[in-house]
Amino acid sequence: MANREFEGKKLLILGGNPETVPLVEMANGMGIKTIVASSVPDEPAKRVAWMGSDVDGMDVPGLVALAREQKVDGVEVALGHESSGRRDRLRSNHGTVVFAGQKYR
Repeated sequence: MANREFEGKKLLILGGNPETVPLVEMANGMGIKTIVASSVPDEPAKRVAWMGSDVDGMDVPGLVALAREQKVDGVEVALGHESSGRRDRLRSNHGTVVFAGQKYR
């Protein structure tokens, strides 16, 4: 039986390359609503996600807006996505979104 502790939570994943599909499928199996953001329209992980978005993974204002609009609970960087090398992190926290250490309201 799958762990349902996170059921109904929303996870924003930056990038949708083929290597990210297992992450999306695992999260989906846990009942997590996955949102894959990538400027590439038909990336593989978008096809298996709960929702796909064409916001680029490096577009901070766009990601902040998407995170707020969808009320995301967490963010992960896709394997091999260019933002992972820069250690960029985006997360929602009590109405404030943090990206790379800078707060956006």
